[in-house]
Amino acid sequence: MQERVRGRFVGIGVGSYELVQPLQHAVSDVRELCALLKGYEGEPLADPTEADIRAHMKALRTNPQDGGALVALWSGHAIPVAGNLRLLARDNDGAVDGIMLHEFALWCAASGAHQVLIVIDACYSGAQLDEAVRTVAAVQEELLAGQVHWAGVLVSCSSIETARDGLFGGKLRKLLRAGPTADEDARRWSDRTALVDGGAVGTALLNAWDSDVQRPRFMQYGSAQPMLPNPLYAANTVVKHLLLAARGGDSADNRSWFTGRTAQVDKVVGWVKSGAAGLRVVTGSPGTGKSAVVGRVVSLSNPAERDLLLTTGPSFPARRSRPGSGRRGRARPR
Repeated sequence: MQERVRGRFVGIGVGSYELVQPLQHAVSDVRELCALLKGYEGEPLADPTEADIRAHMKALRTNPQDGGALVALWSGHAIPVAGNLRLLARDNDGAVDGIMLHEFALWCAASGAHQVLIVIDACYSGAQLDEAVRTVAAVQEELLAGQVHWAGVLVSCSSIETARDGLFGGKLRKLLRAGPTADEDARRWSDRTALVDGGAVGTALLNAWDSDVQRPRFMQYGSAQPMLPNPLYAANTVVKHLLLAARGGDSADNRSWFTGRTAQVDKVVGWVKSGAAGLRVVTGSPGTGKSAVVGRVVSLSNPAERDLLLTTGPSFPARRSRPGSGRRGRARPR
């Protein structure tokens, strides 16, 4: 029986070569990305030979995942030869050897993962971007028919550009450490979700790119699902609009002006504490305080926010209106 894993990391960094110039950041870029992917399994390969890489990638197919996600990063030299992009191992020069990009994509697609993100940081890496995505899509359609799946290929530059050593890797890690800077990406990186999907990562990197040295490319296929750690995630935080409603508005000192509506709050707290399955709906005309009541209950479930409400706001008998922390029940205004 196959063991189900949430995520597997395949990292190949080649900085020391026998036949071409070395790269300073290739190996460290792979290792540092691996450290950011909490919960992912897999040790990076540092300066492997072509035989080492082929054996490592073959294991993806012979020991496939049962679902989950795969993140594969190649950082090193690459050259286009006769229409094929050849990724160079330590003992390659690219004339008649190397790993072709569509080969690498094929191995990743056959890994058994339902969410596959392939990242190539190499010169001319956009040369076979279309073909790499088509390869993954065709294999997933065959192996994962009827199941939700997705694949994305993110490359560090176009088919006619060289890649600056360390530039792409640094910007990718910055995104995964701090989140996106563009407003249009903020919604997909909500602080309420622990994971973000691969499509959001690829899109956010392109939106935030501010270098004229090279320009990354990104293509995706399928249905993107959460797969990568979200640096903006904050457990036990209160949804902002409910928090402000519970306080009765916004103020510089976060003071709460909520008062009254004890019976309504108690009723919602009773729903939460009952443990009974089902949906409860808070209804009322616009402006009657539905969000305030629900926000008060949500806020009283958060220890830090509860202390703030009870110490800075008007008197409120919240000691008996305390739903407790970590409850699964939900009340939603309508």
